[in-house]
Amino acid sequence: MKFLVKVILGLTLILSFVQANEKVSLQLLWKHQFEFAGFYIAKERGFYTDLGLEVEIKEFNFGMDITSDVVNGKSDIGIGSSSVILDKLKGAKIMLLNALYQDSPHVIVSKKREDLQFVKDFKNKKIMLESSSSMAALLSMMRIHNIQTTDYRSIAYSFKTSKK
Repeated sequence: MKFLVKVILGLTLILSFVQANEKVSLQLLWKHQFEFAGFYIAKERGFYTDLGLEVEIKEFNFGMDITSDVVNGKSDIGIGSSSVILDKLKGAKIMLLNALYQDSPHVIVSKKREDLQFVKDFKNKKIMLESSSSMAALLSMMRIHNIQTTDYRSIAYSFKTSKK
């Protein structure tokens, strides 16, 4: 609940910079799901409308660069990961408004197999994993275990954990 309040307050702060009676697009960092519940509840309860805003919540698509989309006007506001700090340091014309602590939603899942007991066991395997800054936590975990991006075969996301 505390997190939800922070999210709503954070977005209210962000939206306070936008003039009233405007359409605002909010680009999510991932698919429509529970971690963004605060934004949906605020919209459902009319909090944005009360501020004179019409908020469009946009789902993430693979290959997107949220920082670039905000800079180029495809989205007004972007929810990003710690990688936006790198974008800012590289000169991106963005304003960082709010930092919320959140555990990474990224996980590596596999069927129970004898040959996959530890992170190091993913070496020379196929992994459904993007090599982008948005996956920094997983890529760091892999590197800690001496697995470089060239040590596994990255395959495209399918959102399926089985072949069915």
